[in-house]
Amino acid sequence: MINVALIGAGGHSLSCHAPALQLYAEQHPDEVRLSAVCDLDEGKAREAAEAFGFTRCYASIDRLFDAAPPDAVVSVTPIPATLAVTRQLLRREVPLLIEKPLGRDLEEAREIADMVGGAPVMVSMNRRFDPGLNRALLWAREQGPIRYARGAQLRPGRDEPDFVWGTGIHLIDALNYLVGPLRLIQATAMPAAPGGCWRAATLEGPDSEIVSLEMLPTAGRIEERFRLAGDEYCVDAWTHFAHPWRVEAYQNFEYVLQEQAAPDIPACVGNGTYGETEAFLSAVIDGRPLPGPSVQDALHSSMLAAELQAMSA
Repeated sequence: MINVALIGAGGHSLSCHAPALQLYAEQHPDEVRLSAVCDLDEGKAREAAEAFGFTRCYASIDRLFDAAPPDAVVSVTPIPATLAVTRQLLRREVPLLIEKPLGRDLEEAREIADMVGGAPVMVSMNRRFDPGLNRALLWAREQGPIRYARGAQLRPGRDEPDFVWGTGIHLIDALNYLVGPLRLIQATAMPAAPGGCWRAATLEGPDSEIVSLEMLPTAGRIEERFRLAGDEYCVDAWTHFAHPWRVEAYQNFEYVLQEQAAPDIPACVGNGTYGETEAFLSAVIDGRPLPGPSVQDALHSSMLAAELQAMSA
């Protein structure tokens, strides 16, 4: 049995990672013990521990490792703290699942990549584990080579200047996962009311696949939609973010596939966080190398995100 600790008890951690860890522990009671939650606010750590079934709570990483050293750590910290916390955890030589993005900017991302080297670190990019997206990818590959991919990410009121780096990277990394590694061919940025910047880009895959990206952070709705197309087939997938995942496919002018999430699916399962957690913990338990995305995978997505974010409207 391994002991697992959760670093960070903020909103994202409690809405995604903590429920996924709790569910995994419930389904694998002889394999995993939720040993501790750590947060600078010990009150928040205590509340999280009580809510999700962790044994202890701590206000510092040093106290956590001195009292109850874990065998694996899930680290979900604010972006400005990612570099420092990752550096501290790497010294402990424990398998890590760290939240995206890799620090505040590309410089910090490269510093984290250099620090990690060959250490067992997986980066949380949960779209890679989204059940709907993976169903679409599997179906597409069964039909033949993917020649075209499209990804669109819409949000309401997200006019912060670092949207691409902090949130848009999900769209970039998902396209890298579906087709990549990608390279940027051309991109356009335009101002959009009530603020912010919309971006559209064309990228190319390793086998000359055409990839289209649309990032509209102030489009008035929440949607993440992907399209994969090849010879006489096309499949669309809506990820499980704010809405249940859904997949629809056509082949030779026939509507051949329609699947969607069960109405009672837990959010952490539907959005891929549970699949990500399962992949991470099962590798630790079995003593296998951690699955992707690796830090190098995340660094490639970070480089594309930095290119797009640097564009001004």
